[in-house]
Amino acid sequence: MQVGKLSVRKIKERIGRKSSARLRETLQSALKSDGWRDLSKKLAVARRKQLALNLDEINELAKDGDVVVVPGRVLSQGMITKKVKVCAFGFSKRAQEKLQEGKVEFAHVFEEIKTNPSAKNVRVLA
Repeated sequence: MQVGKLSVRKIKERIGRKSSARLRETLQSALKSDGWRDLSKKLAVARRKQLALNLDEINELAKDGDVVVVPGRVLSQGMITKKVKVCAFGFSKRAQEKLQEGKVEFAHVFEEIKTNPSAKNVRVLA
């Protein structure tokens, strides 16, 4: 996957081809900040190439206090036992239920970009 080789110009071209208004808006706001530019490269790929992680995989990769960003979808297998905030482009319905049950904070990537434009303490999982 040629994620690292996408230029800003190529990402802007791809934004126009995206059918999801939410994805277009997320990509545009991610491009405005240097801290989120790496995430925009990962979200600009085809949907079939976007990452999908289960809750147990996130739990293994995250550390307490992290803001974990998944450039794709969060699926429901497993549980999160650590104190983290999970941000993703999408969540399965069951994953949202499990996160609420476990009192884990979660949000859409676009909301995190607005509240944390400098991407401070953010860890993008890939």
